[in-house]
Amino acid sequence: MIIKPCVPSKELMIFRSLNARMDLSPDDIHYYLKLEKGFEGELMFNHLLQEYPCDWLIINDLLLEKNNTTFQIDILLISQKKIFHFEVKNFEGDYFIDDNQWYTAFSKTGIINPISQLEKSRILLKRLLQDFGCHLPLESYLIFINPQFMLYNAPINPSIIFPAQLERFMTTKMNLNGCHMNKSHHRLGEKFISRNITDSKFSRVPSYNFEGLRKGVFCSVCYSAMSKDKEKNIICRQCGYIENWQVALMRSVDEYRLLFPDKKVTTNAVYEWCNGVKSTNTIRRTLIKNLNHVQKARSSYFHIG
Repeated sequence: MIIKPCVPSKELMIFRSLNARMDLSPDDIHYYLKLEKGFEGELMFNHLLQEYPCDWLIINDLLLEKNNTTFQIDILLISQKKIFHFEVKNFEGDYFIDDNQWYTAFSKTGIINPISQLEKSRILLKRLLQDFGCHLPLESYLIFINPQFMLYNAPINPSIIFPAQLERFMTTKMNLNGCHMNKSHHRLGEKFISRNITDSKFSRVPSYNFEGLRKGVFCSVCYSAMSKDKEKNIICRQCGYIENWQVALMRSVDEYRLLFPDKKVTTNAVYEWCNGVKSTNTIRRTLIKNLNHVQKARSSYFHIG
């Protein structure tokens, strides 16, 4: 049972929008693609976990704090007998280790040692479990999910699970830990979710403003600009995706609220944001239909109730 689903982080969603609406710097593009790759890897491992009949409690993307130190957990799995902590890496290509330092084989660029990351999170997570009064044993694993990954000079470490070992790991190690969840397991899961930090101070979103962003409705599949097709639809000329224009409009409103949480949603603002995809009267009727309308003497705006 997934009690906190694997969904794009707020940071990733903002980057997706900004990548379509402005020209990101090379460093920002590299960071954005890294976020996408990481999210893809977590989705892959979630799908693998769900193939098994056990009713484990699965919690995705936790940002926690202990001893004034913030740490991230990719996936936490609560089983009947143990708690599993997974750090999922979607590395692709060749890597090697030299004197405990990790490098990409092609460019010989150094990267943060993921084993050290795993150990740091494990220590803090164990202390947090002690605070919760939980006595279930904790096991931490570094999961390499991408079959196109190769690591040279790899140490013999039972905490590292390579792509070729995943199936054996799931059928042997995981299936031995029971599937019968009780109220105490669910309470533990709720404690973790209640401690989750929703807004990270470590976000690397670049600065932006309304005037500097490209306007229009952008495709939810390939993030290209969409255009009018038929009366009820708009179409992406890049990938061919067709969407009901009201659905696309409200999706664009959600994007506007994500990027500009302090700005009011008004008819004129949405009209400009969507580059006049429909008339202001049509947009206004759609906003009234889908949002709460606040009418004032000289102005009006919309919000979600």
